[in-house]
Amino acid sequence: MTDKNKYMNNGDAESAEKLNPVSEHSFEDAFEQTGHGKLNHLVLFTSGLIMLNVSMESVGMSYAITAAECELKLTSKDKGLVNAAAFIGIISTSFLWGYLGDRIGRRAVMLPAILLSAVFSIISSFSTNVWMLLVFRFLTGC
Repeated sequence: MTDKNKYMNNGDAESAEKLNPVSEHSFEDAFEQTGHGKLNHLVLFTSGLIMLNVSMESVGMSYAITAAECELKLTSKDKGLVNAAAFIGIISTSFLWGYLGDRIGRRAVMLPAILLSAVFSIISSFSTNVWMLLVFRFLTGC
């Protein structure tokens, strides 16, 4: 017989509550107890910059595609594929990056991923044909 059942069988409900105290805390209470400081602001700012980078990399190609249209002789199909390439890269590798982030740490995954994304983005700006552009836009999204 467990301690809780022993107390409950004896009718001592007050002792049973002491074994399993129920405490309710609000989000504000937890936030106040853990604190909020410069580190939280730094993490928020850094996360915002990363989100800005991802957004600009994936959506920014739609603005640059008009200049690349004449130079690379892009058809409507090619323009659609080039715009979708980064999104396909993001979708196809997001589970892998999430798993690796859980296993070896977020920082160890995010820093090389951001640097490689920047490198592939710069290389994609020097593309000489549509297939080279597609491959490097896909790798930018990865």
